[in-house]
Amino acid sequence: MNANNFRIGNLVNTDFSESNIKTIVELKHKAASVKYIRTDTNEPHQSMVDYDRLIPIPLTEEILLKIKGIEYSNGEYNLSIEDASMKIFFYDCWRINITSEDFDITYEGLPKVHELQNMFALTGKELTITL
Repeated sequence: MNANNFRIGNLVNTDFSESNIKTIVELKHKAASVKYIRTDTNEPHQSMVDYDRLIPIPLTEEILLKIKGIEYSNGEYNLSIEDASMKIFFYDCWRINITSEDFDITYEGLPKVHELQNMFALTGKELTITL
């Protein structure tokens, strides 16, 4: 993976033996600092990880339902935050439409979690995902 793919706050996994989700807290030239809860001690931990060891998290319906404020109705996932909105639905393939007063983006396919976070951040708002 490339540093250009990530922002602070993105959720990722790594090739560590730890299986829980990590949050990027710092971006360096060749590595990212990630924080997470260690499974062996149940304590917070932070590590530097080379970008090629970061593993994107596939976006699933289970994760969509963990986005703060998202509602599911009539086959669509909808979220509105102030003047920004997101609609995710399936029609031949997954489609994501993100709008704000400045733009309208449509994406076909189901992105990784960090890609959805980055697309929505273009509205000037952040997604809150509790995994």
